Amino acid sequence: MAAPRRAFLDVDIGGHRAAHARAEAFVAATSLRYGLSSPALAELGGSERARLPELYAADHEWGARGPIALAPAAAERIVVELLEEAAPNCAANFAALCDGGRGKAKGSGLPLSYKGARLHRLVPGMMVQGGDFVKGNGAGGESVFGGTFKDEKGALAIKLDRRGLVAMSNTGKNSEHGRARGGERARRRLHGERVANVRRSSDRPRRASTIAAPALPRLRTLSCSQRPLDSPRPPAPPFSLLAGNGSQFFITLSAQPKLSGKHCVFGSVVSGLEVLDAIEGVGADDGERPLREIVVANCGLL
Repeated sequence: MAAPRRAFLDVDIGGHRAAHARAEAFVAATSLRYGLSSPALAELGGSERARLPELYAADHEWGARGPIALAPAAAERIVVELLEEAAPNCAANFAALCDGGRGKAKGSGLPLSYKGARLHRLVPGMMVQGGDFVKGNGAGGESVFGGTFKDEKGALAIKLDRRGLVAMSNTGKNSEHGRARGGERARRRLHGERVANVRRSSDRPRRASTIAAPALPRLRTLSCSQRPLDSPRPPAPPFSLLAGNGSQFFITLSAQPKLSGKHCVFGSVVSGLEVLDAIEGVGADDGERPLREIVVANCGLL
């Protein structure tokens, strides 16, 4: 039996790659001006490297170009082993988007590749989500098959029982978001809003538009869950605005038993858990957006 295929994502956190490249360029351009022993950053001694931040900040030509990093990132690569037997379509889609050799997407016309795509959503202790190479915010993306594709039974059967599992983000009937749509409509009506369905073209997911209605007395609890209205909302499940599986995926940061059976699991992180630690350490704002930009700087197959 052939060994399982593996794909990799090289993750750049907070523009570290650009900051290091800027430091290398600064040394190459100014080594004679500042009496440095070499135009190569890697060849400088410890005392010279220690001087660089001060020299850079005081340099009128370079100081305003952005921060510098004297060393490359300690770890960037996440290696995913693909579960092709249980999730052949999901695994093939992820592998092709990592490889980047399928040309351009039919819908957006953009390259079918994760390279340059952001990890746009982070819930520390739960998951990190990315793969929207079209809009970069969870509202876009496309599979290599064109549009989206259906869930796979074998992939749904795999439990999200540990850190480092890779699964599809979707709004299909098996997803938490798909099952919650009816509850969301009920919640809107309960708050005095009227919800109408808007018919769209077949290549777009159906969405609901909210139309203002006369205000009704605000109720203290939701009939569907009995959760007080002023209590914090739990983190939303990992979903995209696409109906079905496209290009978006998430990586678990802990076991997520409530999501098992609702998202197709197609891979497992076999190397780079320390990169997940670094990603989780970035933190997120109230909108679950990472506090620093996290980008797939490179990707491919091993």
